[in-house]
Amino acid sequence: MTAAEGPLACRVRALLEAVGAAAPSAAAIVCYSSGRHSLTEADPVWWLTRLRPLGPTAAAVGPDGEVTLFVEPAYDVPRAADRVPAAEVRAGGPDALGEWARRRGVFGRVALWGRHKLDGRSAAALDAALDVQVVVDEACEQVSRRRDGADVARLEAVTRLATEAEGAFRAAARPGVAEYELAAAVRAQLRRSGSGDVFLLVSSSQHNLALHPPTDRVLAEGDVVLCELSPSADGMYTQLCRTVVVGEAPPQLRDDHALLTASLVAGAAACRDGAVVGEVVAVMDRVITDGGYGDFCRPPHMRARGHGLGLASSLPGDVTADNERRLVAGDVFVLHPNQYLPSSGYLLCGETLIVTGDGGRPLSGGFGSLVEVGIGS
Repeated sequence: MTAAEGPLACRVRALLEAVGAAAPSAAAIVCYSSGRHSLTEADPVWWLTRLRPLGPTAAAVGPDGEVTLFVEPAYDVPRAADRVPAAEVRAGGPDALGEWARRRGVFGRVALWGRHKLDGRSAAALDAALDVQVVVDEACEQVSRRRDGADVARLEAVTRLATEAEGAFRAAARPGVAEYELAAAVRAQLRRSGSGDVFLLVSSSQHNLALHPPTDRVLAEGDVVLCELSPSADGMYTQLCRTVVVGEAPPQLRDDHALLTASLVAGAAACRDGAVVGEVVAVMDRVITDGGYGDFCRPPHMRARGHGLGLASSLPGDVTADNERRLVAGDVFVLHPNQYLPSSGYLLCGETLIVTGDGGRPLSGGFGSLVEVGIGS
């Protein structure tokens, strides 16, 4: 079945063009998903079809652009067929794919997108079934990193869910509340508002050394509470990084958080179409260094200044000093100067951005600030 004109057909054409340039002798493309989804990884099947696989799934694109979905488990075929009506949907794994490749005359001339989703056994089975000619993960992610208007609207919608959950986080952060109870309040708000998978870290201390999953520690007056909030909806992930104080924030803590916010704002301004990722990091580090903390702009005090967000593309990858990739308009990733400072401990400050010609635009509409909560409780 040939993909009907529309978003799927546009994505198929873009994929065929990219693979044609990267691997001219390839006659077909197989996009693979393990059915395991990650906050920071691309899922090729989801990007092409907007079907979120439940298990191992392959979207095979033939020479004329027709799409055939091979779905496991078999009981997921009706859902897949309903979600992707322009594709032929079958139950089956590598053997069924091999039969398709031979029948279409493309065996041994297949380009694979999704090698990163395969374990050793699955990779061997797929290679044997298709005689995979070339892996085209990088070329295909260069296509999937460019979000269209509909994708941006979905990203803005899921970021609104995150900002609503941030409100629940602030409201629940009070003396006597355990970290896991705070996390539960945030998750409950996200479920009510329609979020899918949620990656959530909540940490509290008078002086945080790092960020971690929520524990049974009970919040107390003077605690610095950290929240890394990453919900998803329709396959789109977003992330907000926030710091609140239970009670009145000391002047040094306010100054330190303001310094990280200044680093974030400067970094976002540098995230223009064509900018080198490592140069963005240099801009951010310069602000923190000028504030007197240059020795802390490296591990173990911090790891990265941000990272890509799935499921469309993992690019630009980790926002680190040695990343030489160039940003492109439409890139979406989280930018955060999160790190440990000796005077205040580990602090969070981060936004999901979309790259434009004028810099990175925060999808939340602005930059989060340090917030005091629980005063008078």
